[in-house]
Amino acid sequence: MVEIESNQTPNQSSSEQTQQSPLTQQTSQTNPLQSSSHRILDPYLIHPSDNPTTCLVSPQLEGDNYATWTRGMTKALNAKGKLGFVDGNTPPPASDLPLLNCWKRCDDLVSSWIIHSVHPDLRSSLMYADSARTIWNDLKVRFSQSNAPQLYHLKTAIINLKQADMSVTNYFTRLKSLWDEYDSLVSSEPCICGASKFLIERQERDRAMEFLQGLHDRFSNIRSQILLIEPLPSAQKIFNLVKQEEAQQFIAMPPALSTESAALQARDSWFSALQA
Repeated sequence: MVEIESNQTPNQSSSEQTQQSPLTQQTSQTNPLQSSSHRILDPYLIHPSDNPTTCLVSPQLEGDNYATWTRGMTKALNAKGKLGFVDGNTPPPASDLPLLNCWKRCDDLVSSWIIHSVHPDLRSSLMYADSARTIWNDLKVRFSQSNAPQLYHLKTAIINLKQADMSVTNYFTRLKSLWDEYDSLVSSEPCICGASKFLIERQERDRAMEFLQGLHDRFSNIRSQILLIEPLPSAQKIFNLVKQEEAQQFIAMPPALSTESAALQARDSWFSALQA
């Protein structure tokens, strides 16, 4: 379905009038008050900006990046109201021919989006699939592998990440991106038992430790003071504390001051702020 909304004057041609899918037309006739909200939820709605040759995510799928690619594609398709064409929630209508034609048009649009979001070397193997869901499942079978090697790689990267010459902000941003990527690969069902709170607290504590262990040595004294706090603050709160200390060091310390002296003064100022 193509729906084009405009402020039409009486002199406009009929070709410029709003076009609606049979699904939206039926809803408008049965309950006009719900027609506006129904158009928003209509999976057959195609916006004028929905170009079939658009690449929805970057970088394109090359194989090794399937996990992050499929996550990005899922979000993009959901934002466009077309996720149901690949996850099976918007199946082809059985007997309604006008609606089937609308479905096929939208399915071809989604198929084109997927094809243009993969590397050109992979496109020829997808061109003859009969539906977007077929393409989606084909890519899943081909590139979805055991997460264990990637989880191991990410965990190793998290443990080995050091601040070095990065700013505190850049260091925390890099670490958080690794955490988020790790979480996206760990499939877990929502926990409704009493252990849920314990698991969340343990994860927060582990990530606070991971952030602290990679900090530059000029924050060693502050790190020691933070480790004495009970309960241990979250990684986000620790980041805010260390970021403030970094700013104070930059403002207060003369360029020639040694790293040891800077660490001592930063520790004293931080400890005084903590006791206030």
